[in-house]
Amino acid sequence: MTFRRMVIFLLTAFFTVSIFSIDGAGISPAFSATCPPMPKVGWWKKSHASMEKYVKRKYKNNWNSYIKKWIRYKSKLQGIHELESFIYLKAQDKRLAGDDLKIYIEDVEERIAVTKCLAKNYKDNKSEKEEFAVTQAPAFQCRPIPEVSWWGDLNHDGIKILVKRKFGNDWKRYITFWDEEMIALMASFNLGQEATVNKLGLALSNEELGLYVSKVAGMLAVLHCLADDARAK
Repeated sequence: MTFRRMVIFLLTAFFTVSIFSIDGAGISPAFSATCPPMPKVGWWKKSHASMEKYVKRKYKNNWNSYIKKWIRYKSKLQGIHELESFIYLKAQDKRLAGDDLKIYIEDVEERIAVTKCLAKNYKDNKSEKEEFAVTQAPAFQCRPIPEVSWWGDLNHDGIKILVKRKFGNDWKRYITFWDEEMIALMASFNLGQEATVNKLGLALSNEELGLYVSKVAGMLAVLHCLADDARAK
């Protein structure tokens, strides 16, 4: 395997995700009647009842935690799609890329919306002692910022302050900045050219540039996660 291929493999591996299977179960009509049906994805068991049983059994009715896992999953998929890479679903022996991956991301987003609806209904049907807020999960559930020496001690709180002060809380603009950085770095890497990576003029190429590209890919995944977390609040 050439180093260039290895970099693409590592970027894909960085975004490797788990598919959470769910089992069927009974559920009261009042619990799910107001929520839309699950999106049609062949390898998902799609009923409201199966999701309710799975969250009860695996998450002890902590819908908040379950939703956050799917939000992180969507963020990783978006990062892979932006890199024009692919995911491999081992259990289904299926590869998704391009438009197919984009459609799958939309299905995941729809699934999150359905899950939030079921979670709200669950909360509304429980006593105050059992209530929890779906949107109150802390940002630390997102991945840590990749370690890059010239990024300093950058953390989730620091990024949120930066986005608020310099981008007016417009996460899309900030993510676009990093998207453009990734595109430029990938272009240099694919052409075998050097790329300047900081204001001091540090230039990287070959293996060093490939490793830095993987760090930027990690940053993009974190930013999508933080942006989803901000929109949920």
